Amino acid sequence: MTAIDTTSSIKDVNGTAYEIGYRKIPQSLNTTAAAADVGKHLYVSATTTIPSGVFTSGDSFYIVNSSSSSVTITQGAGTTLRLAGTSTTGSRTLAAYGMALVLCVGSETFYVNGVT
Repeated sequence: MTAIDTTSSIKDVNGTAYEIGYRKIPQSLNTTAAAADVGKHLYVSATTTIPSGVFTSGDSFYIVNSSSSSVTITQGAGTTLRLAGTSTTGSRTLAAYGMALVLCVGSETFYVNGVT
């Protein structure tokens, strides 16, 4: 049997090292998603914006609502947020304590899936 390498890591754009694999999903407190948030979860209690010109196809992150009230996931100017499985576009409402996955599919288009 081959031993599992538990020392492997990868660095984000800021040089912070994270373990490779399904061990952790690092947290960010940003309310405007940034390139450094790819692969992380944004832990928010207020409106969160997905800006234009930041992400490329395949970039993804979670948004987790830490609040007992709903929050809005806003599409920035030039971006399109599409509710996965529908033709519905526009800003999304994330339920209290809800969680949503945001996936960039290219051309400033994002799919949002979760408790919205």
